[in-house]
Amino acid sequence: MGVIIVSLFSREMGRDVREVAPDALERLRAYPWPGNIRELQNALRQALLKSTGTVLVSSFLPELSTASDGNAVPKHGFDLVSFIRGRLSPTTDDLMDQTHREVDRHLLTLALEFTDGNYTEAARLLGISRQTMRVRLRTLGLQVTHSVGTGDDEN
Repeated sequence: MGVIIVSLFSREMGRDVREVAPDALERLRAYPWPGNIRELQNALRQALLKSTGTVLVSSFLPELSTASDGNAVPKHGFDLVSFIRGRLSPTTDDLMDQTHREVDRHLLTLALEFTDGNYTEAARLLGISRQTMRVRLRTLGLQVTHSVGTGDDEN
């Protein structure tokens, strides 16, 4: 079942991931996902953005914090420093663009979730025009239904 979900997200995001490594699947199964299905979807999308081949490996998954009592808890928010550190390498040549895209992805998603998908209210909240928001969503491959998701269709 997990492979099917990853495969569907993979196609939506233009990735060629066809398989989930056993250790990655085990990490996904072991985590209780207290943030519901959206948290799982966000984790899979983040992993797919980092993927480079046909196998989704554990290192692509976002960090899942563990409480002191041993129960897993979600790591809320976007960890900008970890995102940047994870991409620092001598071969990196577009870190600024990668970082801006990722921040935009989170910012637009949160604004649209907060406004229940209302473009006008989300744009006002962000201080940008509705058209600018539509262009950025399209550029990021995001679409709005009842929740923010990745896809090819335009609203």
